[in-house]
Amino acid sequence: MPAAFDPLRLDVFNELMKDVLDPGLMWTLNDFLNDRSFIIMHEDCDSSISKLNKGCVQGSVLGPALFSAYCRNLVNKL
Repeated sequence: MPAAFDPLRLDVFNELMKDVLDPGLMWTLNDFLNDRSFIIMHEDCDSSISKLNKGCVQGSVLGPALFSAYCRNLVNKL
């Protein structure tokens, strides 16, 4: 089931924000959004580790702000 911020693609985010955000902040956000993985744990069973290659961190304070900036700049670009 897709989550709310899954449509955020890092390559598009970088293209949209490269002229808007400070390079140091861009580096920090890329570090925050890249190389993420997850595992599902239920009772005595664990899933295998899976990579996340899109979306914003669910449940993070930055999630809504990053997704909002992404959408706003995407609309402006279109």
